[in-house]
Amino acid sequence: MTVIERTAYPRFKQYPSPKELAEFYTPTPEEIKFVKPRVKSHEGLLSFMVMLKSFQRLGYFPHPEQVPIAVIKHLRTCLKLREWIKAIPSERQRRNYEQAIRSHLKVKPYRGSF
Repeated sequence: MTVIERTAYPRFKQYPSPKELAEFYTPTPEEIKFVKPRVKSHEGLLSFMVMLKSFQRLGYFPHPEQVPIAVIKHLRTCLKLREWIKAIPSERQRRNYEQAIRSHLKVKPYRGSF
């Protein structure tokens, strides 16, 4: 049987290792420079960064509640944010962040041929 992480539709590992967190989810200084001017709050900063790193890893935007807590905690630590800062954006923020991330990464949304 195929391991779910190796299928055509990648998903998060529920318990990523410290090495995986550091390698795949630590924001670079360039990513922080990209995100900071586009947000107005600590919640926005964390939400945007979670979306950016999730998209980079998976190739799509997962629902915010599907992101493992370990990833959110890691990003909170990297961004020096307190543990009560939430990582769930409003629908409007989510659309804006998705558009900004796609533009930044030069990725066009899939528009099926229906």
